[in-house]
Amino acid sequence: MLVACDEPVVGEAERELGAGVVRALLDRGMVHLWSHSDRLVPVAPHLVLHTALVELQRRLLASQRALMTGHERLAEAARTIGAGAGIVGGLVRVVTDREEITELSISMINVAKSEWMTLENLLQETPMDEAAAIAPLPVFAGGVRCRSIYESGFLHHPAGVRNIRAAVEAGEQARVVPHVGMKLKMADESTALLPLTPTGLGGALLVECPSIVGGLREYFEMFWSQAVPFGEGAGADLTGLSEVERRVLQMMGSGLQDGSIARRLDVNVSTVRRHINRMKERLNVESRFAMGAAAVRRGWI
Repeated sequence: MLVACDEPVVGEAERELGAGVVRALLDRGMVHLWSHSDRLVPVAPHLVLHTALVELQRRLLASQRALMTGHERLAEAARTIGAGAGIVGGLVRVVTDREEITELSISMINVAKSEWMTLENLLQETPMDEAAAIAPLPVFAGGVRCRSIYESGFLHHPAGVRNIRAAVEAGEQARVVPHVGMKLKMADESTALLPLTPTGLGGALLVECPSIVGGLREYFEMFWSQAVPFGEGAGADLTGLSEVERRVLQMMGSGLQDGSIARRLDVNVSTVRRHINRMKERLNVESRFAMGAAAVRRGWI
């Protein structure tokens, strides 16, 4: 609208769009006032996109740092309790027997009344490709809401993808994040199992203290809000971007137009646009702006 009106004055734009919208456009750097006048000048779309992506990336990095800090504090708390008394007020217990840890994991999910939540990373006793397929647990077919957050590395392992898909087909809600610092299993707001070793099988902390489990639940929910749903978004592309697609995306983020990108790649413009359209389809978005924002969230750029 601003481009079509050929630099409208503020009053005209406010009548058409509303004062709040005009103020938001100014605050976000999408338009600016011409020197010592009330004329609005639209900023070039590629510069707007670049600025928006940088700001989005900044916020995502800040959230990720907060999550990682939470991981570190939880791990430190687990080590501190594990180094002290084996039982703290009957509400926290250190478990070191592997068979007991496995049995606890199974019993926890089968006694969950309303919620089952897990954080899963790639730290395992055996390589992913050698791990046996995990059958969906019985609780998935019942009334318990099951949610799991997986490290994105699972998407690059056929066995990992098969396991996630089987769980999703059985009723699990799965999301993906770039990094999961520590495993976690939690039933309702009553019981949680935290690892004392990287894989969690060499030692674990069984927590049945409502206040601690409640804090872990808030932590999980914050992580969940930052994660990408498995399926149409994360998981639809299991191999990641091709090298050409990655370069196209990076150059778009730098503000280059299709023609400039084509010249740098030594291809025609239609090829560049074909790559862009494929990425938009993969991210399930319609506009280039939405594609850029989704790509930042996925960690593509």
